[in-house]
Amino acid sequence: MKNQYIEFKIKKKYLCISIILLMLLCGIGGYYIWCSYHPIVDIQVVDGGRGKDLKVQTISVVVAPRTRMMPSFVELNERKLWIQYDHMNEYFLNNYKAGDIKLHVELKDHKAILKYTGNATNLEGQEEKIDTEIVCDYALDANIS
Repeated sequence: MKNQYIEFKIKKKYLCISIILLMLLCGIGGYYIWCSYHPIVDIQVVDGGRGKDLKVQTISVVVAPRTRMMPSFVELNERKLWIQYDHMNEYFLNNYKAGDIKLHVELKDHKAILKYTGNATNLEGQEEKIDTEIVCDYALDANIS
């Protein structure tokens, strides 16, 4: 009766080299995927505003992908941050005629918090104290300067 099993004869040296190459390729692939999901994001608060009397600080968001591709949810989170900021900026510019409104951005548990503080004069000429906080409900990993 013939042997029913197929035998592979491979030297231990070639087996070890193959395993090492496979582990190296898996590590490089894993690092590439990690880099694509973790772009470099810088958020800066700069002076801005419209007109001489109303000054509202603005944000500048710079996204630099570490690889050629960036997942859509990362780009969507950056757009959400910009839209939330833009709505508040338009609110201040349309409802106040003078003032100095400062913006402070901080990260807490990878969630961005936009804090607006300052004093402003509304369209009716009344002085108001601004103290507004917006908490973004999505994860954001960024460098704030």
